Amino acid sequence: MKKYSLGEKSKSYYEEAGIYRLFSAREDAPGKIFETLLSEMKGKTLLDLGCGSGKYTKLFAPYAPKIVALDASKDQLSLAEKDTDGYDNIDFVHTQAEDMKLPSKSIDVALASWVLGTVEDEKRRKDILCNIERTLKPRGKIFLVENDTGGEFEQIRGRTNDPLERTKKYNEWLVKNGFREYSHFTTFFEFKDLDEARKVIGFIWGKEAKHRVQGSKIEHKVAIYCK
Repeated sequence: MKKYSLGEKSKSYYEEAGIYRLFSAREDAPGKIFETLLSEMKGKTLLDLGCGSGKYTKLFAPYAPKIVALDASKDQLSLAEKDTDGYDNIDFVHTQAEDMKLPSKSIDVALASWVLGTVEDEKRRKDILCNIERTLKPRGKIFLVENDTGGEFEQIRGRTNDPLERTKKYNEWLVKNGFREYSHFTTFFEFKDLDEARKVIGFIWGKEAKHRVQGSKIEHKVAIYCK
């Protein structure tokens, strides 16, 4: 299991679910992602793929008649269930994305926030996409919330001078596989203070990233793709 990352096998996602929950809570403090996607989610059956601790499940629950919230981590799902207590329109499913057994043509909109890019193997990525597409109703849509290139968050993660150009190449891969850029904007993480910011970033990405954090607010460039 990878310690310093936020990949599909990262320690912070499985063994320390509370750290990821705090990270997710501090992300996009202005709520631009929610505002951008709300009109697409209203009145729709929604698949929240890789729902994590349930941030977007909870935000969209008042507007979607039914949400299927799916994740590979039991600990993350447990947090999501507690945080959405009181909603009776959410089904929680514990499974890997490529193994989900949802009925075909049962979903209006699928949302995946920073999920597909954590899967390094391209064949698995394509298998996941095929499975998502299988669940969509005619004219259904997939929305992927992803990191854009550049900005402070990329710099902290060591991606601005990444010789592998992982963010750029992954986003190009999405376009090659039928996605279009739906929206892109600059938002920010807002932690309680510098200590909290360094604690969370350091736990997920290690000491070098921790020391790059210079304040409680971190600029974050986001791209949303649609298919």
